[in-house]
Amino acid sequence: MAVGALWPRARPVMWTYAVAIAVSRVVLTAHFPSDVVAGAVVGVVGALLVRDWFAARGLAFGFGPDGGIRPFAGPSFARIKRVARQLVAP
Repeated sequence: MAVGALWPRARPVMWTYAVAIAVSRVVLTAHFPSDVVAGAVVGVVGALLVRDWFAARGLAFGFGPDGGIRPFAGPSFARIKRVARQLVAP
């Protein structure tokens, strides 16, 4: 949930990964299904609460024109490369 909040395009991949892990925990009898569901609920609610708390303070998230919470634009790959070149350059 936390990764999907920062990078919305990654949500389908992250949800698929989370479901695969959840199923594997039950299949390997490491957890009961209720444990997996409870852990997922706690994780999702916790991530949403932190996201909302950050948005209220303007940290990494903000409110869009429609009132929804949107992640701020992060550094682009080109900007990261430029900074790395400056650090390595003599």
